Amino acid sequence: MRNGIGCALLLAMGTPLSSALLKTFQTMLSLKIESVDPHQLIGLEGPHMLGSIGFAGKVAGHVYLRMSLNAAKIVATRILGIPGAELGPDEIRDATGELLNIMTGNFKSNLCDAGLACKLEPPRVGVTEDYSTPVEPGGGLEYIAFRTPEFNIFVEVTANPWNG
Repeated sequence: MRNGIGCALLLAMGTPLSSALLKTFQTMLSLKIESVDPHQLIGLEGPHMLGSIGFAGKVAGHVYLRMSLNAAKIVATRILGIPGAELGPDEIRDATGELLNIMTGNFKSNLCDAGLACKLEPPRVGVTEDYSTPVEPGGGLEYIAFRTPEFNIFVEVTANPWNG
């Protein structure tokens, strides 16, 4: 029974995370983004940008944000207001981290509103070819995908709802 409730809670976390991402993209980037079934999109291939933030409290876990390098450059251009040709790897990484901070900050607020207080860790962002996602011990993993007219974004949340 505990596993069934844990899976239901993890799926329920996808809704506030999706809402946080939609809100962040609309307000910060002026981009219309829609949630889609991850199986409807072609996955990322080769090197891609990966950002992660851990959270701990009544619920413990991580949020992972994946996008192509081109998508990360588009995001950085919109966040920083700098033409893409003038962006270096550090600016793109920093902008991705800022996007992840804002998105997970909104997610954290949604969790706190639901009575699941938690604290966020600093984001970790970099380029990788690793597509594995470590699952939080005792928890589960939820995949969420989004698309804009220009690119796709993949989000994974892994959480242990029995932490606190």
